[in-house]
Amino acid sequence: MRIVVYIGDDQSRTIAGLDSEGSMLKVAETLKDLNAVLLAINVAGTDPRDNEDWVAQVDTLRVVADGLPGRGGVYDPVVEAHDGQLAATQEVRAMQEARSAQAARSAITEFLGAMFVIRDAGPGQVDLERLCEIALANNVSCNVAKSLLESLVGDDLTAIEALEARTDLLKDGFYPITDGALFVALSQQELNGLRNAISSACVGMQRPSGLRRDLEDMSEEITQAFLGETRGGTSDVNDETLPEFFARMTNLPADYFGIFGDRTLDQFVDDTQAAEDDPDQFRLVQRELCISSALMTRVLEGSWVTRDALEARFDVDFQAFDVFENRELKKFDWRWGVGGGLQIVYLPQEFFPASVE
Repeated sequence: MRIVVYIGDDQSRTIAGLDSEGSMLKVAETLKDLNAVLLAINVAGTDPRDNEDWVAQVDTLRVVADGLPGRGGVYDPVVEAHDGQLAATQEVRAMQEARSAQAARSAITEFLGAMFVIRDAGPGQVDLERLCEIALANNVSCNVAKSLLESLVGDDLTAIEALEARTDLLKDGFYPITDGALFVALSQQELNGLRNAISSACVGMQRPSGLRRDLEDMSEEITQAFLGETRGGTSDVNDETLPEFFARMTNLPADYFGIFGDRTLDQFVDDTQAAEDDPDQFRLVQRELCISSALMTRVLEGSWVTRDALEARFDVDFQAFDVFENRELKKFDWRWGVGGGLQIVYLPQEFFPASVE
């Protein structure tokens, strides 16, 4: 069972020839072939009318998918509109953006929660009262769980008596979800900038006396990659924590970069220099940074690897290091061409240098 989260940003921009029925059919057939459910979320706009074309697109795709055999398809779209007026100040815009992001996260969380509720209600005959009991006990909407189950079964739940006979969904290994993972979609330029930034921090910790300069170069690199401009003297990077800086540049959660701790650039440098002779603290942070850098390189090289397949080794005096593979890696293409020559690279969440216990 696969979930595809389709997030629309701002009002629709239709492109002639790309929203044709033939195009919709190809997408719908792919969803069915992969037993996938499309969860469509629109998280921007100051007026629901801004989203009409986008909703129509999703509705058309759902109709096409409903006409094809097999499980999976298109779930009801989630639309989050603002207050119907343009934001006059940066503070208001920031508040609206935060609310939109929270709406998207809430929809995804509830959707995933509903899948686990369905799992716990099966296998075998599904009792709708039991389904709702499990949903409420886990703070998940019973209606979401019911409607998701309908989309998986492909029929109205009034036919629930025939569920066990009509589908093997709850019996043949689609649940529980054991290999679910989140991926971040980046352009190759963005991935290069992110990798170079993490690599600068990794290498800089070999010589803490020059770490401040290396981290400043890191901030320049990532600003150029994601914003197409230099940081210069206008950034407030010195007044924000490093995770906040990465989050602001990449539009990703700050905890993806939690390895830096709740520290500004200067604070991180000072703490690193003070802990240079403490391998339990110092090398733990450096190891995670270096492994993240190596993982991002493997993505560009087209290798399949998990975090535990790499290890960072340091010499006796902690003056040199290298990252080694402790198992054979597989070939894997992380890229996806999306038309017009644009290549999107999918980076697993676990490749980011998140905080360690």
